[in-house]
Amino acid sequence: MNKITISLPSLGENVESGVIVSLLVSPGELISLNQTILEVETDKVTAEVPSDQEGKIIDILVKEGDEISEGDAILTLMSEAILEEENTVAITATAQSTEGEFPIEPKKGLGIESVKNFVSNRGSVARATPRVKKLSRELGIEINQVKPKGSAILEEDIKSYIRQTPQRSINEDVKTVEISQSWGEVRRESMSGVMKATASNMAHAWKTIPHAWLTEDINITSLEAERKSLNAEQEDIKLSATVFIVKCISRALQKFPLFNASIDSNSHEILYKEKINIGVAVDTEHGLFVPVIKDTAHMGLNAIAGELIRLSERAKTKKLAMDDLEGGGFTISNLGTIGSTSIYPIINPPQVAILGVARYKLDHAGQKIVTMTIGFDHRLINGADAARFLQFVKQLMESPVRILA
Repeated sequence: MNKITISLPSLGENVESGVIVSLLVSPGELISLNQTILEVETDKVTAEVPSDQEGKIIDILVKEGDEISEGDAILTLMSEAILEEENTVAITATAQSTEGEFPIEPKKGLGIESVKNFVSNRGSVARATPRVKKLSRELGIEINQVKPKGSAILEEDIKSYIRQTPQRSINEDVKTVEISQSWGEVRRESMSGVMKATASNMAHAWKTIPHAWLTEDINITSLEAERKSLNAEQEDIKLSATVFIVKCISRALQKFPLFNASIDSNSHEILYKEKINIGVAVDTEHGLFVPVIKDTAHMGLNAIAGELIRLSERAKTKKLAMDDLEGGGFTISNLGTIGSTSIYPIINPPQVAILGVARYKLDHAGQKIVTMTIGFDHRLINGADAARFLQFVKQLMESPVRILA
């Protein structure tokens, strides 16, 4: 029998750490392959972590409330499935055979595929440890702009870049609040991981993207009549107004691919995305989530409705997977059900546009009018582009037969 260490695997793109919210196993317990051993809350989701081995638990090396990073040891167990020495030798051999000067220190419990993925992904970004990359994001610095003194970017290189570059970090203006006695009693409450991530992302978006907005009133009387007619004909799934909006935006992104693009500031290139993936903001008691409906160009209304229901339920129960949140090219924020009369949304980088939807109101003729606002990145999209995009969306929504065609 050999002692095996199970470590935290990758939690997703640009996620290095999280907080353990629940331990689901105990010392002495026999666990099976792919059995969930703990839950980790990141700044995006609460993720279930499965075991990649089977055997009897010897010791648990973490506890609830601990912050844990990718590669950190979780527990040890006794198993005949994998020999620890062979695993370590294989990892070391893989690290030494890869191109580059950046050293890789083998960690016990990391499988060979994890190391291969880590090594193969190094070419797309600057060479730096996860801690240094996290520091650069927190400071609002594009890490690829930092020139290291050696073969990899270190914290000292980040600090040197800040001293030599006239810029302001995201958190530079954030100061500790001085409590006034005139406020009375003050209750402190820690921000959740989701709230902290939202605050950081919005501050970064506002600081780096020159926002502009255009607003249009759209007559949805015919659309609402068609929607209710379709819902009356089917019992298995109901079509919400958001479903039609997603479909209209999908059509618009096909016609205006610039709104489904991103800016590569380093190479000064426009990145046009092949697939149309639309994020839909979901308000929950745990915070704001933006799950992504993938490949909407090839989906019908019922398929979009089903996926929207699935993602919304997973968001409200904190069961979203990382894949549910990644890959968005455009975002829709529909506050109509809450009752807002207007909305000027902030773009979700690296996207370049976002649609805000307010509640509908009745005009003097009894027509249902909804106000929609397109927010766009003025570095890439000008006012005329945005006007044409929004007018196309208006034409679709005011003529439902075009949506169904």
